[in-house]
Amino acid sequence: MTYLQTAPDRRDFKLLIRPNSSLSAVAAIMIFAVFCVVAVGIGVYMVMLGAWPVLPFLGLELALLAITFVLIKKRSTFFDLIVSEGDRVQLKKKGSKRRAGIKARSILGADQGLNRTLLVSQ
Repeated sequence: MTYLQTAPDRRDFKLLIRPNSSLSAVAAIMIFAVFCVVAVGIGVYMVMLGAWPVLPFLGLELALLAITFVLIKKRSTFFDLIVSEGDRVQLKKKGSKRRAGIKARSILGADQGLNRTLLVSQ
């Protein structure tokens, strides 16, 4: 997902970039619950047949699936924010307190009429 907010003069802007996340928290819980019901049903059937060593692997499988869903939801909160104000451009990332700043200066080529931008790191 990308959101762009510009100033009325269209010179300054804020650009928010986020990963697409079509899986909501409720849907993730529902999918995990369905997997748990099916896996526990199969595990109970295997125990009734006498194959009780299946149960530790069942627990491991469900734990890995839960960790996967948590990591997917955590990743969906990442973002990059690019802010341009005047001759400054800043980049902020989620979880990082450090901001990268760049100064931009427009250079106008007198003979060709070209507009070039010079970026200087701070």
